[in-house]
Parts: sequence; C-alpha cells; structure tokens
Amino acid sequence: MSVQNNDCLKLTPLNLYQQMFYSAGDAIDILDLHGNILDVNPAFERQYGWSRDELIGHSLPIIPLDQSSELAERLNKVKNGSVICKFEVECVHKAGHKLTVNLTLSPIYNESGEVVAISGITRDITEQKVTERLLRESEERYQKLVDMSPEPVAVIRDGRVRYINKAGLKVFGYYSQEDMLNHSIFSLLPSNNRNDVVKKMLSLLKEKEYTVDFVDQEMTRPDGKSIIVEATAMGIIFENKPSIQVLFQDVTERREMEKALLISEEKYRLIAENMNDVVSILDENGIMKYASPSHEIVLGFTSEEYEGQLTFDMIHEEDLPSVLEVFQEILETGRSQTIELRHKHVTKGWLWLELKGSLFYDEKKRTKYILVVGRDIEERKQLQDKLKALAFEDDLTKLPNRRLFEEKVKIALEKAEDNNEKNFAILYLDMDDFKRINDELGHAMGDNVLQQFAQRVKSSLREQDILARLGGDEFAILLPNIRSRDSIDSLVVRVQEAISEAWIFDNYQIRTSSSIGVAYYPEDGRTYSDLLQHADHEMYKQKQYT
Repeated sequence: MSVQNNDCLKLTPLNLYQQMFYSAGDAIDILDLHGNILDVNPAFERQYGWSRDELIGHSLPIIPLDQSSELAERLNKVKNGSVICKFEVECVHKAGHKLTVNLTLSPIYNESGEVVAISGITRDITEQKVTERLLRESEERYQKLVDMSPEPVAVIRDGRVRYINKAGLKVFGYYSQEDMLNHSIFSLLPSNNRNDVVKKMLSLLKEKEYTVDFVDQEMTRPDGKSIIVEATAMGIIFENKPSIQVLFQDVTERREMEKALLISEEKYRLIAENMNDVVSILDENGIMKYASPSHEIVLGFTSEEYEGQLTFDMIHEEDLPSVLEVFQEILETGRSQTIELRHKHVTKGWLWLELKGSLFYDEKKRTKYILVVGRDIEERKQLQDKLKALAFEDDLTKLPNRRLFEEKVKIALEKAEDNNEKNFAILYLDMDDFKRINDELGHAMGDNVLQQFAQRVKSSLREQDILARLGGDEFAILLPNIRSRDSIDSLVVRVQEAISEAWIFDNYQIRTSSSIGVAYYPEDGRTYSDLLQHADHEMYKQKQYT
C-alpha cells in the first residue's frame, strides 16, 4: 500500500499562511498603525473594484466619510490588542455603489508581542439584507391580510394559541389578543373530543397534509357559553416553527335551526324563511320540494324557479360526482354530510357554497327526505387561496417558493425510489451581477428584472419542469424524467441564450448572464439537501471560470 504525500504539508508556515491569504473567499486588508494599506488579497480586489497597486500605501477608500470617526475609534481599540468581531457597516465600491458587509478587525503581533499591523476581514452581505427586507415586506402583507380578514383565523403551535385575529377574538368572547395568546386550545374542547383534534393536528405536522377539515367542534367560551365551530386547518411555518393555521366559523345558530327543522315539519318554513343561509328539502331522487326565500338573495333565483326541479342540474360538472356520492351515502347510512361545491348563480356564473345534508323521515308519507342547509363561502375560498399562495408561492415572481420546491423534490425522490432510481436533476442558478443592477438602478428596477428573468427561464423549460425562486436572485429547477446528461446540457444552453439577450427597461439597456450548477440523482445525492448543496457548489464553480 502506497502513501500519497500531501504537498500542502511541505509548505513552511509562512508560505502556508500566504496561500490562505490569497485563496480566501472573504476580502482581507492589512493596515499599518496609521491606517495605511500594506496589502489586500484578490477577494478584496473583486469585492471593491480597486486593484492592489491602486491601494498600497493609501488609506482605506471603502469607508464613507460619515463612518470614518467611528472606524478610527475601533482601530484604536485594536491597536491596544482588542479583536472586534463581525460588526455590520456600509462600505463603498469603486464604482460608487454601497455594499453592506460584516467586518472583523484583529491585531497582528511581531515576535516581541507588539501590535505592528491590523487585519480587516469583510464579507459582503448585501444580498442577504435585500432578501431579509423582501421577506419582511412579504410577512407584513401576509399579517395585514389576516388581521383584517372577516373570517376568524388563528395559529396554533404545541396546542396553544400563538396568534388570533379580531374576528377570532369575537367568536371566542375575548377582548384582546393578550388575553388569548398562549391559551391552551384543548381547554376549550370537551374531554371526549380532544383525542380526535390532536390526531388531526398531528397529521398536518407529521404527515404533511396541506389541509384538514374539523367539522362541528363543540367549544366552551370563557363566559361558559357553548358554541359549535366548523374549521379548516393547514400546516404553515410561523415564527420559524411548524404551526397550524385554522380558519373557523361559529355555526351554533345554524345548527340549532337545523335541529328545530328536524324536530317539527310544521316549524321549518317559519325558521327557514328567516335565515340568511339557504335551506332546501330534496326527495330521494334529488327533486327540490322546498327552497327558502334566501335562495334569491344568495343565488339570484326565486324559490319558484327551484321547486320541482332536479337540484343536480345547478351544480358544476366537476363537483357533481362528489355530490352524487355524498347524496347516496346520506340516504344509505342516515349520517349527516358536509360538502363544498360550486353552484350556479344567476349573474356571477358559479358561486362556492358549503352545504350540509341531513336525513329525515316523513312518518305520514313514509318517505325519506334530505334537509340541506348551506351558505356562501366565496370569501372564505378566496382567503384560503390567498393564504395558500402566500405559503407556497413567491410574492414577486409568482413562482413556487423554497418550501413548495422542497416538497416537489421530495416527491420526485419517493417516485425515483419506487421506480428503481429513475433519473432526475436539479439546476441551481442565479443572475450574474444582479447586485450592480440593484445598486445602480434601484430595487424597483431590480424587481422588474427578476420578474423578466423568471419568465425567460420558464419559457426555455419543458412543461413538466418546475422553476422556483429560492430567494434574492437565486432560482432552482427540478427536471424530472431526464434521458441523458446531454439533454441537460442543451437545456442549460437554451436558458443561458434566453437570458443573454438585451433587456430594455425605461430606456436602460441591460445585459446579464447566469451561472448554473447541476446535480444529478442519484450520482450527486439521494436527499434534497445533498442535491441542492451539490448544485449550489457547482454553480459557484461556474462563476470562478467566468
């Protein structure tokens, strides 16, 4: 067995440190005790635009005038032996635009232990700050949407309420969020119903179901009043932790009216005609025997236009199979069922309704009927769509976001395992020199360029390919069912050609390019994180060659 020599180990300590200095990815400068530059590494030249020859013997040109006194104070501390780690400052590029960096200052000693020079190490975090700003703005829009929603919304984690909007406080009888925050949601539930609620919550967090319906949950308010709520829940990330977002509705009054209708046939018209919800009675064939006057308010058709007609003719064809299945199940089992469907509206086309069907038996006529009570949920469906979009869609480009992309890759991994490692690939790409566009032309122009960039990349892909924005100017592509690496190479060429064409925005002509890294399954990884990390690494290798 032969032992290979490591050439790095043959270097003297001095040569080794010099190699580290010149190879480092962070920008490094060395100053004398008067603040003049003794040396800078290549990363410093790339980051700030000045060449080493321009800088040697001069003071640092990257520090704005309004920060020079503050820097002088820190340099004095370093001269006395202090190390100042990773404080955030703004620096200036040779071209004039500003960079946000993390700066670390350290003393350099001679053999006698005296401070003879100062080293500064800076890392550019400009894009990180931009991404943080965009994320913060997106979260603020999301928060405002939920706060102002007329639909009650709550967020639950570890069984406790972490957020509830004003509409939710009203349902549960609380006066302020502070009164309800961190309150155990299980204390509002009857003991015989808690296990079922816990199971549904765990299915959202562990089995990664997108939504779960909680139907007819009895709850007790702080004032002792019992209420019945219907709820729909979905798993979200809240305050960086897996949580459950719940949309719910107080249906206590509606349920009481339904009971009253079932108890006495003589009373149902009086009650139904004073309800805002639509109420109807169907025979075993689906013929409508009664339609409440509220049908005209909610759907635009009069009661006379419904009675004697087949109710299924008013239901959207995509929803009809599910409706027929539920209708038959109510007749056969006698159990109440709830369903959401699209119903014909006299002017709006189709309107989303939530309908609950309950079986009752006419003793005199020995006939089965189904009582249907429904309400308009169009606003709730729109809110659910907005919340899902915010959870899984990038706000700027309308592409899938990082969370949804990860789910899609994990599904591809599962399919690949089931199909004997059917190949797929991940591409990681960003826009070269995007920071300059943002700095010189402004963030609004940068956002416009990102939107056009996304459209050009998407137009170069196959229909089955998935393009996602991970943050800032970083994108990823999932390429399922690839035949060969050659097909990937040709796709990369198409993307780069589409991006390289000049863009005209407000009389500005912009040209850019993209660095693209590729990870193949299973050669480059068998997990999402391994594949993404490999593709990211390959992208940065491409940058070094350009």
